[in-house]
Amino acid sequence: QKSGENDAEDTALVSPSGRQSGWNKITKLSSLAGMALGSFASFDLFTDVIFPVQAFVCDDILTPVYAGSFLDSNCPFMAGVVMTLRFWGLATIALVVSTAMQLSCALVSSYAAADFAGMLALAYLSDISEPKTR
Repeated sequence: QKSGENDAEDTALVSPSGRQSGWNKITKLSSLAGMALGSFASFDLFTDVIFPVQAFVCDDILTPVYAGSFLDSNCPFMAGVVMTLRFWGLATIALVVSTAMQLSCALVSSYAAADFAGMLALAYLSDISEPKTR
């Protein structure tokens, strides 16, 4: 590449004076933040999915203790529900309901889902040209 020639990517990131424009700096930083947020959301989902599996492995110990805590509370009738559904079953129900609620929020607004923010950030980082107008 000859001196003074810029490819399309360099032209998009550098102003005529040779410095990065403020918009491009902000876009890059917000894209990196979105990518980090998306990564944390994926890690959070991973840990949420692992919890019912761990609860299943420890079910013989967890369920009777958890049901016993309901016997000592103001809701002793819940002990029977816990013994029927088991601790890992309740954790799985909570996981399914919370994931469905998060996805339903994402259907209303794409920006509500953190993993969408991560994918959007990757798209912006791979194709930063000029400010998008509405």
